Amino acid sequence: MMKAILDVKIPLLRLNDRDILKNISFSLPKETILSVVGPNGAGKTTLLKALFSPRDFRNLKFTLHDNDISKLSGKSFANKISYLGASDFSQPLITIEEFFINSCYSTEVDNEEIHRGLKAWELESLKGQRVSNFSLGEFQRLLLATTFYQKAELYILDEPERHLDPAGIKILQNVMSNLRERGKNVIFTSHDINLSISTADIILGINKDGEQDFLCDRELLESSKYLNKLFNVNFQYLKIPDGTVKVFI
Repeated sequence: MMKAILDVKIPLLRLNDRDILKNISFSLPKETILSVVGPNGAGKTTLLKALFSPRDFRNLKFTLHDNDISKLSGKSFANKISYLGASDFSQPLITIEEFFINSCYSTEVDNEEIHRGLKAWELESLKGQRVSNFSLGEFQRLLLATTFYQKAELYILDEPERHLDPAGIKILQNVMSNLRERGKNVIFTSHDINLSISTADIILGINKDGEQDFLCDRELLESSKYLNKLFNVNFQYLKIPDGTVKVFI
């Protein structure tokens, strides 16, 4: 069995005198995409924030290659983990190129690589334009492009599909799959169940009480009906010609 690169244990996470997450425990094998799903308020975003900023929380144990994540700092941390939160960032009065440069921390600026990143996200036609003029979808593509430009081992993404049109979601799927093929790892939350089951290798379900409901390979979701119980919805499962499954309400 492939050794896990990331081990996560959260017996209890409290914020503002409220229990947010309980009994969360999972391991991430190398070259794996894991998606976290669950109803609104389940604590999915808090889980990713805790992974990115473990020093801000107590009673957690996160190890990356057997190293305590909370003891990594600065460039050492940035070389390991690249993070994109779900908050709406303000769109600054700078060009797309300047935004890229300002977003680089531990990764050297390479104009050719930046161009390839913009091209991959179909943003090259916006070169020279101010980011403040972008639509929300264009800005989300730029945020994703800069997040993936960072040379890291683990990419943590909170609702990366937000504001994206179908073409943008397809790019997102391809980029995440390519990262996995290059030996990288991704953890992402999503309310798009079809994005999760078509892209992730492992699905982590967190229920409305913030407890781990299931952890399984995506192939088990259909037969076990985990999603029905998690969301209290009777999903319809349709197997499409390429062998993957789509779910509908």
